[in-house]
Amino acid sequence: NGMQLGGVVLHKNFQLTIVSIDDMAAHAGLQVSHLVQRQHIPFSQPWGVLVFHLSKLFDSIAVVSDKPAPAPADAQDKAADGEEQAASAKQQQMMMLQEGEEEKALPIRVMDAVTVKKAAPGVVELEW
Repeated sequence: NGMQLGGVVLHKNFQLTIVSIDDMAAHAGLQVSHLVQRQHIPFSQPWGVLVFHLSKLFDSIAVVSDKPAPAPADAQDKAADGEEQAASAKQQQMMMLQEGEEEKALPIRVMDAVTVKKAAPGVVELEW
């Protein structure tokens, strides 16, 4: 019917079942674990240099922020073109990141998979 399904296919007793990852323990006796890996890499160049090169290699780079994005003030803002706003926001983020000020080394998320942040002077941390 055009609906998209998500989950894991289990094969048990010659039957296939689609199960949510949250329900894996109940249906298959399997526990789900989430791993976070971190790698520290020496990097002595300005933060803006790293951001510039990552932005040339990867299409999707975003600033990681704990603060939620501000909501639009009225209906006119909601009706504005989403692609134009996204492009403008990406340009602003890249300009902020490439300023080169080491104390403003904002963490970035590459391809919605790897977080890159300054761990210490001369050290960059990758987390995935």
